[in-house]
Amino acid sequence: MKKVAMFLMMLLLIGSTSMVAQGHGPKEGKMSKEEKDAKMIGFLTEKLDITSEEAEDFWPVFNAYREALKDNHKSFKGEKPGKDVKLDDMTDAEVRELIDNGFKMKERDLEIKKEYNEKFINILGVKRTAKLYHLEKEFRKNLKGKGPQGPPPGH
Repeated sequence: MKKVAMFLMMLLLIGSTSMVAQGHGPKEGKMSKEEKDAKMIGFLTEKLDITSEEAEDFWPVFNAYREALKDNHKSFKGEKPGKDVKLDDMTDAEVRELIDNGFKMKERDLEIKKEYNEKFINILGVKRTAKLYHLEKEFRKNLKGKGPQGPPPGH
């Protein structure tokens, strides 16, 4: 049971971390969603060298991609028990359902990413699309103060 509890806590932590990284966490003196979005636009535009013509196609697709991921996480969040519910108070069936739902959320995330990957490739090409995913992670790390401030390693 302890292994299941640890796995469940890791799964929930990963989900909540990605929600905070997407601007849906607490606002304890942090920059607004609009400020984060503006910084991300500037960061990605510069690092990917997005032209104004590409930007017209890219940003609506990128925003739809982020919205699809956010909606997927919101649907999962509605299925999680409240913060006051302790794992030890849940039945094995409830815990199993929670774990299964976490996997379903991750599977849907992957489906969304695969769907949008083709759209990004059509706009940016293969290499800049690969860089996009790396730069998204770098940007989130920078927001949390954990990442390098310069260009990604090897670029």
